[in-house]
Amino acid sequence: YGDYAYSTSMNGFENSHCPVLIVHGEKDNTIPISYGYDTYYEVYGDNDRFTFIKYDDRDHIVMRDEEGNHDMALMAEVVEFFDAALQ
Repeated sequence: YGDYAYSTSMNGFENSHCPVLIVHGEKDNTIPISYGYDTYYEVYGDNDRFTFIKYDDRDHIVMRDEEGNHDMALMAEVVEFFDAALQ
């Protein structure tokens, strides 16, 4: 994969000036929160370019609520974030 084999999200964050939204579920067993949200928050928690949303009661499919329904409020929040980022 050439250079892509050595790319990480942290490389992308460091080489970009765009806003970043991190959304993670505490119960995520696919990508544990310690590998994602916690790591990013430790490095970028005080950076205004980053927005963090953590759900204690959600797993890897964070866009669905406890009953498995699409979380329309979170989806609206994501849309609002992207709209603001594009301005």
